[in-house]
Amino acid sequence: MSSVLLALAAFGLVPSTVFAGMVLVAVRRYLRKRRLALSIAVGRLVVCDPSWFGLLVLYPLRDLMGFGLWGASYLGSRILWRGRIFQLLPGGKMRAAE
Repeated sequence: MSSVLLALAAFGLVPSTVFAGMVLVAVRRYLRKRRLALSIAVGRLVVCDPSWFGLLVLYPLRDLMGFGLWGASYLGSRILWRGRIFQLLPGGKMRAAE
């Protein structure tokens, strides 16, 4: 359901800008709480890690690092795949790099 609201807000199909902003804030809060609850459940109940509470602060840091790596992946045109280096060409084609 949250994905649908986010998509509607992104394409401007929500009636007002204020309402779209409220929807985006609500979706972001919901996703943050769900992520926190999932990390607590896994750390405490599944893994039975006694230090789960102290490590909660690392989840946002890991998410930020993942976002940074994802963004950086669009900066280059060379790809390492199965031990070989390829060059990304215009139009989405690849060729083996020298």
